Amino acid sequence: MTKKVDKSPLDFESYAKYEIPHEYMAFTIQFFDVSQMECDDLEYDYYRQGFKIFHTEIERSSGGLFNYKMIIAKSAMTFQK
Repeated sequence: MTKKVDKSPLDFESYAKYEIPHEYMAFTIQFFDVSQMECDDLEYDYYRQGFKIFHTEIERSSGGLFNYKMIIAKSAMTFQK
């Protein structure tokens, strides 16, 4: 079963709200109708990919599932030797 996911760049005004440094690329990701266990797994997956999680929101939806929103960011700077 495919889950509905919306991913969009975070608007620049929200960088200050969530105290995200401007050298980061930030996104809002929303997952719809996921279990609480899936929310934990999603956080861990993004953390392993090098993202920093700045904010999360969880809201109960129908059937005991949840809508889950994360504000994540990753440094846009690369370092060379």
